[in-house]
Amino acid sequence: NNNQSSKNSQYSNINLNYHKKSFTQTLTGSYSDNINSYSNKQENFYYENSARSFINSESVGRYRSPSFSATSELELSDKNNLGFIVEYSHSKRNNDSDVTGTNYLGSDFQDSFVRTQNTLGQYDNLGSNLFYKYYDKEKNKILDINVGINFSGAENQNNFITNSSSSLIPLGANILGNTQEREYYLKVDYSQPIGKAGSQLEFGGKIDFKNNTLPSDYFNLNNGGFVFDETRSNNFQYKDNLNSLYANFSKTFFKKLETRIGLRFENISYTVRQDVGNMEKTESYNTLLPDLLVKYAFTENYNLSATYNHNIWRPWYSEFNPF
Repeated sequence: NNNQSSKNSQYSNINLNYHKKSFTQTLTGSYSDNINSYSNKQENFYYENSARSFINSESVGRYRSPSFSATSELELSDKNNLGFIVEYSHSKRNNDSDVTGTNYLGSDFQDSFVRTQNTLGQYDNLGSNLFYKYYDKEKNKILDINVGINFSGAENQNNFITNSSSSLIPLGANILGNTQEREYYLKVDYSQPIGKAGSQLEFGGKIDFKNNTLPSDYFNLNNGGFVFDETRSNNFQYKDNLNSLYANFSKTFFKKLETRIGLRFENISYTVRQDVGNMEKTESYNTLLPDLLVKYAFTENYNLSATYNHNIWRPWYSEFNPF
């Protein structure tokens, strides 16, 4: 796939599927190379004092992203399957931008500035999942077991320099960030009919560990070079362990009234830490999350349902960072 606008961009992908007897293998890969350009011109007039400002900006960014995924699945028997999934994606970006501005008071020149900025970024994501599935079609019994590891990392660099006619000293900074996120989990789900037709029991649980770091280094522009600023640099770390158990029971009465009641228990403990001030905080709590469904079918085309869900919202881990 090729696209030509002000710049050229390409995208390609490949899919391979192989199956023999009880073994199945799939491979998927893709690659994109996109170039984006942006330009903007502004003229602002202020009636209060007849001031004018002119701002011109241009930027060109390139984004390259290869990725692939693979799934291997082995049918151990007509009821047992074992498989492994791995996914990897990588993206790299480079963006250059220039901004120029001029200010006038009436027809008299006041000042001007030129700002150059460059951002570099690289993002990697690796996920893997080992799974086992037991499925008895006759008895409608299902067991799912999943073990997985996810890793993602991001390296970012942002530097800018501003030269102004009103100042002999250019202003600027260089900011470096390197985020790493790690997750390890085990998940088990089981369901089967209970008693007469129309009743179903489902239960399971999950154990999840996360270990994330957010280091950031800040450099001030000083005498034509960048100097490390300890007061604006920090290393933030977040760890948590989430354990959960759940159970759902469904039953249909008179072939028209469908009901489901469920309860989920969650326990989480987490630690947040930052180097600046040598601050660390650890907390844990337990939560019960019930849910309920009642649904009545008056006819094949008309039914009425009512649901109740108790959910919990957790902030994204970086929102804990006070820095």
